[in-house]
Amino acid sequence: MKDFFNYRSLEKCMEMIKYDPIGAISAFEKYIDKYPNDYSAYTHYAHSLLVLGKVEDAIKIINYVEEMSKNDINYTKFFKKNDYLNRTIIINKYRILAQLEKYNELYEYYNKTHFLLTESFNIIPFVCEKKLGLLDSNRDYSRYYFNQMADYNEEDFLKHIEKHMADYNSNVDKSNLAIFSPYFKLDEALKEIKNITPSKKKLCTGIFEDTYYFKYNDCGRDHNKITDYFLVVTFHNTNKIITMCPTIGVENCPHEDLNYLNKDKVKIISQIEKFNRKYKKKSN
Repeated sequence: MKDFFNYRSLEKCMEMIKYDPIGAISAFEKYIDKYPNDYSAYTHYAHSLLVLGKVEDAIKIINYVEEMSKNDINYTKFFKKNDYLNRTIIINKYRILAQLEKYNELYEYYNKTHFLLTESFNIIPFVCEKKLGLLDSNRDYSRYYFNQMADYNEEDFLKHIEKHMADYNSNVDKSNLAIFSPYFKLDEALKEIKNITPSKKKLCTGIFEDTYYFKYNDCGRDHNKITDYFLVVTFHNTNKIITMCPTIGVENCPHEDLNYLNKDKVKIISQIEKFNRKYKKKSN
């Protein structure tokens, strides 16, 4: 079967979805051109298309691979491969129906298929019930995400991201891996983000969530590295922020440049350096 797939090459394409989603599409197309009978590659290709919001293209790919694989006797006899393919097709269909906001169809399809999966997607019936008006919004749910979906509260969001703020981390024994600079203008950034989201630069990284990347020089540290970027996760097609934190390795992702908010950089550069030295010492 070695002539029909290359696991390492496919894995590289899949990794690119995270740090270069546009490049990932080209990489998948080249891979599929070389290994057209590696049906699992088509489902990951469809996923990369969905991350960029190309729903109609993803639907065509899923329909194609579903039809081709069913008619390929040599493929269906490999139970593990066929089972994996069917599961990834199901997950992609969840993503498609969610992006199309077809919550009735998604609810019904989930109830017919979730038992076939090895991972839990219990967020799907919860969100569908919320969207269809079947959820008790007055109930106190145990998990932050569920509570915010049921009844969004900005104060809860601000409390949730405290762990990424410099002041909070100065009073804990073990610092978070992603920390905003103490001179990062959170209030100004949030106000601007709410004004410009949702936007076409979103990446549909979750079933019901969008991720945005923003450039803001010296905004913080991630894994002990100074970074000029931070991410924001919102509920799909809204400006309701779930979380945000500094991040590295996203230069090739679509992003907005917010450095026009960073006007006082020259005045505070020495203070930023003190911040960077402090957390560098902690990590050593």
